[in-house]
Amino acid sequence: MSNKATRSSVCYCMYRRYNIMDNMLRMMEKYANNLEEVISERTRQLMEEKKKADLLLYRMLPAYVYAFCITQPQTYTLNFIN
Repeated sequence: MSNKATRSSVCYCMYRRYNIMDNMLRMMEKYANNLEEVISERTRQLMEEKKKADLLLYRMLPAYVYAFCITQPQTYTLNFIN
């Protein structure tokens, strides 16, 4: 009987260990999928805000200044006033 009890205890522990690993893997997959959804949503929001900012700049600035800002985004100091 003790051999049978030991065998069933070992089987239960092995099953439980695999079950814990399966649960952890499922949770990690769920977390990864959730992160992908969050990233895609935030990327979409960022693109929408960028479009709004570009439209606002287009409306506020003269056309040649806007075009220059879009083509040369790293240039911060400009001397457009003579």
